[in-house]
Parts: sequence; structure tokens; C-alpha cells
Amino acid sequence: MSNKLEGIVEMDETYFKCSEKGSRHLTAEKAHKRGSDKAPKIKAVISIERSGHIADHVVSHFTLAQLKADFLSKFADDLVLCTDGHINYEYLSKQEKINQVVLNRSFGERVKDKVFHIQTVNAYHMRLKQRLAPFHGVATNNLHKYLGWFRWFELNKHGSLSPASFMKDMLCTAFQKLQRTEPS
Repeated sequence: MSNKLEGIVEMDETYFKCSEKGSRHLTAEKAHKRGSDKAPKIKAVISIERSGHIADHVVSHFTLAQLKADFLSKFADDLVLCTDGHINYEYLSKQEKINQVVLNRSFGERVKDKVFHIQTVNAYHMRLKQRLAPFHGVATNNLHKYLGWFRWFELNKHGSLSPASFMKDMLCTAFQKLQRTEPS
């Protein structure tokens, strides 16, 4: 099995509020009013292969150069990329000669040819945000860790590991490493 995404791959971005939660040195000039949606946002770009393989990356500036750096090495040569109409995806597809299917929601396009859609990646976004909701926002500095944590659970959701056994396994591993590094 290849480590690259292949076949039909859906790609889309989702937004998270920037948060300095837990930081001792806040850079924000002024606190935002509660309930306002004017807080700056950061994007997480997520690619999902139909068989379930996932690639994600937190991007501060959603540029073509950053898309190339973060995702080109994860794409197989013969994939079909399903995206929304964002210009960066179109430029990426044209410059790298990637087959792309663009779905324009403003024209009511949700599915093309009964096969091409971005509903899988949008459902992933929904599950990700539901999983993070109990935390009432996560620190922007740690967002990549939460994405990795959620990706692990998504890839192992049909396995025998529960979140409790995962945490137990991680704590035991960390404790064993800590015991090995203590000075004698």
C-alpha cells in the first residue's frame, strides 16, 4: 500500500478561530466581545481519499506555494482531485497537471457524474469540530496536534482501541520513556 493519496481525493479547507489559549504572552491587542465572529481565523486544509487515508495541514496563509509544499508530496500521479471553486486549487491543478473536478455550490452543484463530490471531506470537518467542541476552542499553536489526534481516531474507528485505551497506551509509553531518561 502506498503512503500517497490516490484515486478520487476530496480536498477542502475549514476555519478555526485563532486562540492564544494558555499563552502567557498574549499578542492580541484587545479582547474580542463574546458572541462576535470578528476573531481572526486560521485554516486547516484537509485531503481525504475515498478509502479513508487522510492528509491535513494547518495553514496561516492559504497560498498556492504553501499548498504545493504541504500536499504535492502526498499526492499520487493519477489522482482525481475534487474541490470547491477556490482559485488556489485550480492553479495547483493546472500547474501540476492534476485531474480536477470543481463543484460550485453557488450553482447548486453538489455531485457530478454521480461520483464526484466533496461531501466526505465536509462530513470529516463536521466530525472534527464536534470532537473539538467540548474544549471550547483549542490553542492555535496546538491545532496541528488535535488534527493528528483526530486523524488517528478516524483511521482506527473500526479497530478495537477505544479513546480510553489509547490514552492509557500513550501514558504508559510516556512513563516508560520518562523512567529511561531519569538520571541515576
